[in-house]
Amino acid sequence: MERTHGLSSGGGSSPQASAVDKIVAWDRRFAMLGLAMWGGTAVKVAPALSTFENWNAIVGMAGMFLVSVAWPTWARRSYVRNRVAALAFLRVFLFALPFNFSLRVFNALAPDVAAGRLGLVSNVFQVFMSIRIALLNFTSMGWRVPFRLHLVLQAINVSLLVRFGLSSYVQSKLLTSPEVEAVVGAVNGFMSFVASATVPSVTIIAPKGIDHQRVAVLLFCWATLGYLLPTLLLLPNVPRGPPPAQQSQGTASKLGDAIETGLRFLLPPSQQQQQQRRQQQRPQRREDEDGPQLPASAPWVMCWWAVLLVVWSGCCLAAQYLAPPGSDE
Repeated sequence: MERTHGLSSGGGSSPQASAVDKIVAWDRRFAMLGLAMWGGTAVKVAPALSTFENWNAIVGMAGMFLVSVAWPTWARRSYVRNRVAALAFLRVFLFALPFNFSLRVFNALAPDVAAGRLGLVSNVFQVFMSIRIALLNFTSMGWRVPFRLHLVLQAINVSLLVRFGLSSYVQSKLLTSPEVEAVVGAVNGFMSFVASATVPSVTIIAPKGIDHQRVAVLLFCWATLGYLLPTLLLLPNVPRGPPPAQQSQGTASKLGDAIETGLRFLLPPSQQQQQQRRQQQRPQRREDEDGPQLPASAPWVMCWWAVLLVVWSGCCLAAQYLAPPGSDE
């Protein structure tokens, strides 16, 4: 559902006021869902955590309640005026809590390694939950902000996980288990094979030891599933920018336009065609109707292949510097 980000605090029964009411109501409902999930997880892992870590969980719940439930309920006009800043703060605040980077918290979230036929599914699910892939998607899809601000916020949150959580995560019981190490090795082998089949020089930076492979796979998951996936899910709701003659000439604006244009090539061709039809229906943009056609399926696949190759290569290169000291010696 597409939602308006620039809100007016005015009252009345106008369509704009009705839209604002729906957005504020959504924020509250989503916060209640978030509180239920956060609180349930906190109660589950509380016995295994330290007092400081449990207080971190409580502070996270308090922040979520105050910003997204209490504020719009008791000071609606103020919340509407400051909604974007409030949600931007909340999204970063939840990831900046120190207990997100604790090895003890990770092991409490994923205490057991599953075996058997469904073991692979269970272990992969635990990994995604524990490395905060679910939280990255949950917060970005629920507490929506202007798209270009989302790009910055998501980059900050992923950077926090890489900087402060990576060294703990790769030492967790789950990621060091033989079952998950086999998955990590398989992912690394497949990506390295695909990359080397087209760009043989990539094998030079492919991680060899299991510790470096774990780091590379975690970075790849954060980049693709934690950053790229929610961003592409939000992109169809973002209107295209104005015609070139009306565009701002600022460097930041040009960079934002370039990023959005590049990301749109990763949308499915059918979605791109729908966006083009909506674009052509707007009178002020009729001059674009005779422009170049959107890429077909084959170029779309090539775009994805190129992006994944570049991301994987970057993750392999970064793994050499981000792996914990003494890894694979």
